Amino acid sequence: MIFSNLTRRLLSLLGTWCVIIVITFFLMRVAPGSPFGTEEIFLTPEVEAQLNAAYGLDNPWYIQFKDYFLQILQGDLGRSMKYADRRTTDIIRDSFPISLQLTTQSLALALGLGTVFGIYGAAKEGGWLSQTLILSTLLMISVPSFIVASLLQYVFGLKLGWLPISGWRLLGASILPSLALGLTYAGNISRLVRSNALVESRQAYVGLAKAKGLSQSRILFAHILRNTYRPILAYLGPCVSGLLIGGFVVENLFAIPGLGTHLVNSIHHRDYPVIMGLTIFYSLVLLLSVLASDLLMGYFYPWMFKEEAEHESL
Repeated sequence: MIFSNLTRRLLSLLGTWCVIIVITFFLMRVAPGSPFGTEEIFLTPEVEAQLNAAYGLDNPWYIQFKDYFLQILQGDLGRSMKYADRRTTDIIRDSFPISLQLTTQSLALALGLGTVFGIYGAAKEGGWLSQTLILSTLLMISVPSFIVASLLQYVFGLKLGWLPISGWRLLGASILPSLALGLTYAGNISRLVRSNALVESRQAYVGLAKAKGLSQSRILFAHILRNTYRPILAYLGPCVSGLLIGGFVVENLFAIPGLGTHLVNSIHHRDYPVIMGLTIFYSLVLLLSVLASDLLMGYFYPWMFKEEAEHESL
C-alpha cells in the first residue's frame, strides 16, 4: 500500500516536472529581446545569424524542443551564452552547495526558534510572555526578508561591526543571511506549534499526565510537543521551497555566490540556457522537497497513508 502510494507520488512528480520543462522552454522562446544583442552591444545581422546557428536557434521550434528535451535527459542543462565554455551544470555544481547550506541553516533556525516560541507561547497563554511572543511572531511573519536583511546589515554589520555584511568565506558570514531568511518561517512555525499545542493541552491524556504528577515541562516536551509536529512535517516542503526562492534576494543583498545570485544575473544578461537550466533544476529540487515532506509524514504517521488509500478505494 505504501509502495503504491510512493509510486503514484513519483509519477505525479515526474509529470509535473515535464510540464514545467515545456512551460519554461516556450516562455523563453516568446520572451522579448535577443539573448545576444543588448542596448550596450550592437551586433550586425550576419554575426547574430552565426550565433543563432551555433546555438541551434535558427531551427524550427519543435526541433529545438526535441533537442533540448533529449539534452536534459542526458543530464545536460545547456551552456551559457554569456560566458564561454561555461555550462549550467558547472554553475550548479559550484553554487548549489552554498545555497543548500544557507537553506539548511535557515531551516534549522526556523525550526528551533519557532518551536521554542510556539511551545512557550502556549504554556504561558494569557500572560505577558505569551503576548510578547505573539507580537514577535506577527512581526517575523509581516516583515519581508529583504527588509530584515537590510536592517541586520545596518545594525550588526555597519553600526556594531560584529558580523560581515557580504561574502561567504569570512567567519560568521552566514549568520545574518540565515537570520534574514529563517525569521519569517520561524514565525509561521511558531503559530503552528502554538495553536496545535493549545489543542493538545486540552486532550484527555494531558489531564491523565497531570493526575500522575508529571511536571509541566515533562508534559510539554515529552507529550504535547511530540503530537504537535505533524503539521510541522507537512509544512517542511513549502518551507524549504520558500527558503530556496527567498534566497534569490538575500543572496544578492549579501553578495553570496549561490545559485540564486547566478539566476538573477542570468536574467539580467538574458542568458537563456542558464535561466532555463536553473529554473528546471530549482523546480526539481522544490518538487523533491515536497515529496520528502510527504515521505516523512508517511514514516511518522503511517496511518494517514492507510486512510488515504482506503478513501481512494471507495
